[in-house]
Amino acid sequence: MKIADMNEHQKAAYRLAKEEYNSYIGGLENGLQDMSEDDENYQSYKAELADPEGLIETIYEIIIKEANKRGFAKHIRFAGTDWIKYRIAKFLYNDGYNRNFQINPNFER
Repeated sequence: MKIADMNEHQKAAYRLAKEEYNSYIGGLENGLQDMSEDDENYQSYKAELADPEGLIETIYEIIIKEANKRGFAKHIRFAGTDWIKYRIAKFLYNDGYNRNFQINPNFER
């Protein structure tokens, strides 16, 4: 689905999801670059990036919290949980984090 084909709720949810995804994944990636492999947090970050299902759930929870703070809850509700989680999964896939993870195509709509 192209952004141009999304309704207003989906566009708002997509923008928020992409922003929160970039922030969270960027933080993990930066942490890996800044730490030595001996650091206990390094292994934790690396394990988290290797768990797409866990990342989807964590990022979704962050999106919900941020949506409530910003007044986007209506957009998130109308876009739907499955639709948003599908988007997060696609972001991960496109960034190379879940190439072996099965994304349910029914949620693309």
